Amino acid sequence: MVKKYDIKVLVLTEVRISGMVAVRKIKQIGFSDHLKQDANGFSGGIWVIWNKNEAELSLLATHKQFIHVKIKWAVNKMVELATFVYGSPRRAGRRLLWEELNNISLSVNKLWIVLGDFNAVSQHHEKKGGNDACQGSMREFNDCLASCDLSDIGFKGSSFTWKRGRLLERLDRVVSNTDWVGSCPQRFILHLPFLCSDHRPLLLWEGKRHSQGRANRTFKFLASWLHCDGFDDLVKRCWPDETKWDVGSTTFQHEATLWNDTTFEESM
Repeated sequence: MVKKYDIKVLVLTEVRISGMVAVRKIKQIGFSDHLKQDANGFSGGIWVIWNKNEAELSLLATHKQFIHVKIKWAVNKMVELATFVYGSPRRAGRRLLWEELNNISLSVNKLWIVLGDFNAVSQHHEKKGGNDACQGSMREFNDCLASCDLSDIGFKGSSFTWKRGRLLERLDRVVSNTDWVGSCPQRFILHLPFLCSDHRPLLLWEGKRHSQGRANRTFKFLASWLHCDGFDDLVKRCWPDETKWDVGSTTFQHEATLWNDTTFEESM
């Protein structure tokens, strides 16, 4: 995945290993630098891994549920704040995370992005199967986002990032402050296919680079799409009511190509 998408900064959560074992594993991945919040036994853990020739990361704060850093990118010298999150599976534990994010927000004066596994949903439709999402937990999560001036930046791909049997939820996401949205309009999130985890990897992608890479790619309709869950919803999104055929066709070609690479290929 690192080679395929040319990853600059890799974040792994719920790694469940610590100490020198973790350091050896990090070195095997092939990056030059890292920060880590060790797992508590077999629970939690956050790794932030990067190459120093691509970016300069400075640790600002650490907690068992997050690592907060300042990033200075080598390519354009842009500086932003990033908080990499692994939220507690317990509602009481997540309240501590919401409080800490509120505290960080009070001193934020730069572009700020918060991303990772929040272990929480913000809307009822972000959960499918099992019991209904907890109203109180959603309210606490949304109150935190509002008080921190953080909003969801959206995504491309499947609606759910975690699965266990027939239970599906969107537990992983990227949120940012208003300044970040205004300064990074070409960035967006891809929900990639499941690999060796019950969570999908999330890829923060530069839209301009992505579109350039596809400039000469011929669109091909695959008949096998017709039998895949989610394809009907894709078509409906591209041709809402009163949309002209040519406008919908252009949208469909772009969205279907992206959907094929990020969602459909996992079932191939």
